[in-house]
Amino acid sequence: MEFLYQFVQMLFSWFAIANFVLTFYYLAGSMNNILKHGNALFIFFKYLIYCDLASLFIISMGNRPHGAKHLFVLSMIILTICALYALICGFVFAIRTLREKDNSNNVFVNVVVSLLSTYGLYAISAFFYLDPWHIFTSSLQYFVTLPAFTCTLQIFSFCNTHDVSWGTK
Repeated sequence: MEFLYQFVQMLFSWFAIANFVLTFYYLAGSMNNILKHGNALFIFFKYLIYCDLASLFIISMGNRPHGAKHLFVLSMIILTICALYALICGFVFAIRTLREKDNSNNVFVNVVVSLLSTYGLYAISAFFYLDPWHIFTSSLQYFVTLPAFTCTLQIFSFCNTHDVSWGTK
């Protein structure tokens, strides 16, 4: 039973990076027609995130985080900038979609449900826990740096599965 749990957890961990890339691709791609140079900006950020994730795989193979400290920090900064761009694109797309009068009710429901399920769930769980203050003070930092930590830790752990000593200290 534990093997099944660990296998499913590893499977979801591996696809977390793909979920981030796909979400970024569709959110950033939705701004192509809205911005003046949206297509050029989309291509720039798309290749930036692809190259950053590929370089993260390379610097994670056999390296300790202390050995390539500046490269890991630079990679996390790039991922944070890409996540901020995707967050802004998502909110701009949602606001523009909700302002258009000719959209059907289905688009409105999809946008509202996706925003509430993504951001509202954190707020609701904080209020259930009776500790909502961290939502007001640190939710922006959390949502912006979450992809950086997710991608960096997942890639580093998958590239260093041969080293079993780093998790025992």
